[in-house]
Amino acid sequence: MIQGAMMIANSNFGYVISIIFGGLGSAVWLANIMLTLVLSINRFDALICPTFTSSLPIYKQNIYKALLLLTYTITILNFIFFMVPGFRIQLNITSYDSEQLATDLNINFMTTIIALCLLGIACVLYLIALVMLFLKRHMMQTGTNFVTTYEIRLFIQTVIICGCKSTITVLWTFYWPPTPLAYCIYFSAAILESGYNPYLYFAMNRTFRRQILDLILKKDTPRISAIIVTPRTRNSIEPTAVRA
Repeated sequence: MIQGAMMIANSNFGYVISIIFGGLGSAVWLANIMLTLVLSINRFDALICPTFTSSLPIYKQNIYKALLLLTYTITILNFIFFMVPGFRIQLNITSYDSEQLATDLNINFMTTIIALCLLGIACVLYLIALVMLFLKRHMMQTGTNFVTTYEIRLFIQTVIICGCKSTITVLWTFYWPPTPLAYCIYFSAAILESGYNPYLYFAMNRTFRRQILDLILKKDTPRISAIIVTPRTRNSIEPTAVRA
């Protein structure tokens, strides 16, 4: 949003503002990667380990609270780190520019490798969950379709969530568009990558989509307090929801 305002005003709003938002943007980007991993752990746990999850709900809640707290703590520390002279990142109209010391120490390269490792772990967890769901359904049910629409939706989400983030991360670090058109496409993709999640869930999650449409149309239906991806019955792999 701030970068869009910079484009409209054709100004970076001064050195201090650009440094603050540069550090904030970099820290939040890393937080987005870490939260993607936390989400993949939650999905894997809910889809593959429902028995363990239901038997120890309090411990599970504490684990996820600890993971979220760790993510927020690292994000704050990252922001503080990016405020240290020599490691500052300046947000300009179309780029993030690191100071000389950070460039000499390859800080951007190291954060990219860390991000790709976290996304790789998240992708593996998603794929394992998908394969286990596929195998479990074929062992428990006979005469079913080879692949269900739910499994296809889960695979598409995996590719988009992990694949798009990994691609943009690599391009942001190692690629510079050679032409204005290539730069426009690349920069637009980078901006859209950070905000597509609600639209992805709307397109792929039937329960979420129905509740949003009911809310927009002001239908008198119970609101969802949480969407939990768990089997509805022993022989079902469709997600269900906890209603308020």
